[in-house]
Amino acid sequence: MPIEKFLTQNLQSQERKSVTSLFNVDNLYVFNKLKSQEAERTEWHERMIALTTALIHDECERLGISDMIGPSSDRFIFLQAEDYYQEIEDDYEASAFYSPDRRFSVLNVDGPRTDLFAEQMHESIHAHSFHSFMSLPEHTVLGCRRIGIAMEPPTQNARFTGANEAVTERLRLKLCRDHQDDIQKTMEFTDEEITEVIRGKSYPRFIELLDLINDRIADENHTTRDEIWDMWTKAMITGEMMSLRQVERVWGEGSLRILSMLGYDKKIDAKVFKFFGTMSHDAAEKIRRELLDL
Repeated sequence: MPIEKFLTQNLQSQERKSVTSLFNVDNLYVFNKLKSQEAERTEWHERMIALTTALIHDECERLGISDMIGPSSDRFIFLQAEDYYQEIEDDYEASAFYSPDRRFSVLNVDGPRTDLFAEQMHESIHAHSFHSFMSLPEHTVLGCRRIGIAMEPPTQNARFTGANEAVTERLRLKLCRDHQDDIQKTMEFTDEEITEVIRGKSYPRFIELLDLINDRIADENHTTRDEIWDMWTKAMITGEMMSLRQVERVWGEGSLRILSMLGYDKKIDAKVFKFFGTMSHDAAEKIRRELLDL
């Protein structure tokens, strides 16, 4: 069923006042307010969106992901103001973000265009990764659905935030490096600019942790790190996460839930890193008890 028809039926069943595209009334107001403040959108911006969307779709096809639903061009809002974040996300300090319940991305055009390109691709991957939905009538919003483990369970410290960011940024880097020449030519980047585009700057520690985890899983499965990264990418995009139970085959019961806590709190992050990095069984068991009792 097309996502627009699915959402329309679900929203109408909840007696909403009206439905326009993918937004309810309140979110449509926020969206329109931001659009009214949007910086001038250029042909370069449109070319960037078209290119990153094509690269993401090609990668999904390689991974065997069909029926891909991605955002249209107008779902990317380019702003110059630096004070809009507090209005959308409390305490949000990044220069770009994707709002899964509101289904649009906000990008700050201030700064180098290489940063804008990298951020737009990163947020576009997020937007492609949230196309499984369920209705949450008690909150009158649409939430993410993950098969095999809850994406946002009642305990708010288990949301796969860090792992999701690591997979997203790692995929962005892969696409930029695999298609470096095409990106440089299409976006008219200089040699210095394309070097910046393919340089990883976001979430390096989260990526390093998943590298460590994936190496162990690859050893257990007699396969390669890249194949395990493909498993993660497909799981995050489709929401079908049963394959990630392989983490628990290596680190034991509850370890996947521990990994899902990454990115929620710096103190918890430190414990997550220590849990997966320690060679001490006793130390790992102590951290397991501490985190699973939260």
